[in-house]
Amino acid sequence: MNRSPVRGTSLVEALIALVVMAVGMLAALGLQARLRGHADEVRQGLVALQLAQQTLDDAQADWALNDTGPPSPQHTTVEREGARFDVRRAVSAIGTSGWALQAEVRWDGRSGPEQAVLQHVLSAGGPSLWAALVEGPLGGSPQWASPTGHAGIPPQAQRLSPQRLWLRASATARWGWLIESHSGRVTHTCESSGEPDLARLAQADAALCTPQSQPSVLVSGHVRLSRAGSADEADDEVPDLGVQLRLTSEPHLSPPVCTVQRQRTVVDYQCAVLLRSPSLQDPSAYWSGRTDLTGLPFGDGGFRVCRHTGDRNGNGEIDNDEHPASYRRVQASLRHQHFLLVPHALPCPRGVVGAGDALRHTATEQHQP
Repeated sequence: MNRSPVRGTSLVEALIALVVMAVGMLAALGLQARLRGHADEVRQGLVALQLAQQTLDDAQADWALNDTGPPSPQHTTVEREGARFDVRRAVSAIGTSGWALQAEVRWDGRSGPEQAVLQHVLSAGGPSLWAALVEGPLGGSPQWASPTGHAGIPPQAQRLSPQRLWLRASATARWGWLIESHSGRVTHTCESSGEPDLARLAQADAALCTPQSQPSVLVSGHVRLSRAGSADEADDEVPDLGVQLRLTSEPHLSPPVCTVQRQRTVVDYQCAVLLRSPSLQDPSAYWSGRTDLTGLPFGDGGFRVCRHTGDRNGNGEIDNDEHPASYRRVQASLRHQHFLLVPHALPCPRGVVGAGDALRHTATEQHQP
């Protein structure tokens, strides 16, 4: 009987297999290290943008509280995410019309020096006048773009990526919204207690964020009080109030969500409005309705609510972004929908309608009661 020779694995073959395995493991470890480094760079970039935005917010807060001139330059260092961030706040005059703020954050990334820069503008007229300023349209487009990119997104929104921003509902809220930067529409509602995890928010992490059934758009502005009845002197302490947005369009899957934040002489508000569900009869996604202030005494002995409004683009109509009494078929986020409170015994100030390159806008119309 013939027997086939039995062949075993030689020592050389075993060594070759071990070498191949070792090379593969080293390549995998190298890839993992590169991915970890890339994640570190993304987190550091998000931290830098957050620091820059916070620097601008602090500068505006200092200016609004002091009312004595521009905020002073500052230079600080912050250590986060394994990097040291050099944060500088620069202030420069723009002729006699105001000041330009610039927040610059520098740090050493894995591939070399990195920087993030954000800018903002303050009026020389002081906070009380700035409250009455709006960014009037020029040629149909907002003249002064929002620092967030879309004219309808509030400037306190934090940029997570070129496509997405995070906006906390209020300074004390444990939740907020994710917003598309190019459209200004809300796509998700997210939970965030304390300092937000920007990396997870940027990914719309399912543990934090719930997608909207229909996109929402924002309506935001502020409320000031002038006991003298003048928009130029709207710097009195504002009482506690609420904001209600009543829809006249239908069908909507849920009502608007409005939040307010009171800061003694100003109340900031923002509402997220779910667009209506399209139908065969009306395939458009939009909302129509009216915004009212609540929780205030109106009539004799109380207040009169005036809204900052006017035909700024000269087309003979009060468009949605010009703050009409009732909004019609809104499809985009709206900023600068401001209100002025005056004693009921006084009329709403007529003021000045900003036009062209004029930013000063103090004209109002009666809104309530």
